Amino acid sequence: MTAVLAVPSAAAPSVALAQELLRRTGCARPGLPWVVGTDAGPVVDLVLLRCGVHLLDLSEEAVARIALSIATGRPVDLRSAFAHLTRDHAEAVMIAVASAGGHDRVESRIVLVDGERRVESVPPLGVWPDRGGRAGRDTRASRSF
Repeated sequence: MTAVLAVPSAAAPSVALAQELLRRTGCARPGLPWVVGTDAGPVVDLVLLRCGVHLLDLSEEAVARIALSIATGRPVDLRSAFAHLTRDHAEAVMIAVASAGGHDRVESRIVLVDGERRVESVPPLGVWPDRGGRAGRDTRASRSF
């Protein structure tokens, strides 16, 4: 029995996020066999990527496996993958994972402080550097409720 990679619609947000991760880390550069040109620009054929991931260096291969997991929902061994990532690739992967979980924007939560409920705004866990700055800035604010 052969395993088949289920590829979601190219319009799915998870696929777009995986494509962005691949572009930002150099895994979707022109000339790679899984990079296909379209009128809208280059896109990654996920089936071809899965078959050719071994053509990348170890860090790029780890990025590609994580991107495939984001796009398809297939499990990936993060311990093994993170062991091979360069620092820049690790940062990009962490931002992509934060984005996949919806943690790429300011959120609010209710906290209990001295018996009083307060709404606290928390910064995003990760944001692409050209989309609103770094996640490390402290923008916490709270108000009574």
